[in-house]
Amino acid sequence: MFNRKKCRKRQSFTRAGFTLIELMITISIIGIIVAISVVYIGDSRRKSRDAKRIYDAQLLNDVLELYVEDNGYVPNIHASTPTWQALEAELSIYTGAVGLPKDPKDDDGYFYVVCSSNEGQGGLLEDSDENFLVAVVLEKERNTDGDIDGVHNYAPSLDCISSGGNIGSLNCSDNAGTGRIQTKRGSVICLGYLKDQ
Repeated sequence: MFNRKKCRKRQSFTRAGFTLIELMITISIIGIIVAISVVYIGDSRRKSRDAKRIYDAQLLNDVLELYVEDNGYVPNIHASTPTWQALEAELSIYTGAVGLPKDPKDDDGYFYVVCSSNEGQGGLLEDSDENFLVAVVLEKERNTDGDIDGVHNYAPSLDCISSGGNIGSLNCSDNAGTGRIQTKRGSVICLGYLKDQ
């Protein structure tokens, strides 16, 4: 004999779960949301690091301008062993205990660069040398108004030091394809003054 109560129980039991298609659609939607979030978070981190780089470049530029205003010349980075630490010591009166900034990804080949036209020998400073350049490379391409692009007349291996050691190449350009500090390519923001010929 046919039992309706048992049949209803069996029907309600089989309808209580999700179908395979419903589970696959749900997992796909969650996967898409996670993928979008990861891309957005990664892009936000790059923008945040670039904002810090631009701020630090402006800060370095301001510190060097104060130094020139007080002393009449830029710090001599042409000593026998120029280092970022020596520049930091020279500018400590302006930076205090904080010191000079370092790039947020300094361990990944990103550097802050300071170039100087002061070529005094043996630590002697020439009062006429007031030109300097501050450069940073960005992770995202960015057009910046008011920065130096193209030829700057500084010889990177002779006139520049960086937070990552000596550098051999520097090209100031908003175009990420041509902007470069050492081997890192990107938009290179350069502030300061062109070197006098």
